[in-house]
Amino acid sequence: MTFDDLIAQGIRDTLDKKCAEYPLEGKKHHFSLGYKIRRRRMLRSLTKGSPFSSRKLRLILIAVILALFALTGFSLWRQFGGFSFNIFRDHSNVFYDSNEVKTAIEEIYFLSEEYELISITSKQNLVRSKYMVDGEIVTLNQYLLSHVNIANTENNNVEYLLINGNDGYYLTMFENINYVMWIMDGYQFQLSGEFDKNAAKILAESLKIRNSDKIP
Repeated sequence: MTFDDLIAQGIRDTLDKKCAEYPLEGKKHHFSLGYKIRRRRMLRSLTKGSPFSSRKLRLILIAVILALFALTGFSLWRQFGGFSFNIFRDHSNVFYDSNEVKTAIEEIYFLSEEYELISITSKQNLVRSKYMVDGEIVTLNQYLLSHVNIANTENNNVEYLLINGNDGYYLTMFENINYVMWIMDGYQFQLSGEFDKNAAKILAESLKIRNSDKIP
């Protein structure tokens, strides 16, 4: 018995069952000839391969789903705080809308002085500093604010993180390396290292501008 035959049999059983639920007193009800003809045609259409058979409807449905996936690039949308994530299989495009945009890095931010600064490099749109924290290397990137970034969200769960009242998010990059991204004072910051979410929040909230004469 084919799949269409099973559907047809199920419809017959359902119709008979529903009719039995509403017995009429007196003479047994007889369906009209027109109803019997329509019922027979409907059941025949499921088993004789009509243009609207269940098999063809299933193929049409699959085609529609694939077309929708093709149009969207097999992606999903997720949003929290000021961030919107267009999530693909192996990455996300991360969008952030802000009116506070700087055209140059005017101030340089550092982790708290209790963390050892190892090195610092700067470019026109990026300052990267590295620290020793509990025997592990932690990297801080300070960027000019961009409205779209790329995040590695493959097999990762993005978690919202509020940092000193500013929107941010936390996720795992690979192995034990995690990072937190947040927006503050017209810049975007990325902190990466072997830390959990709570430790990331503590480190991020220690950020401040350090006097230039104390910079190595």
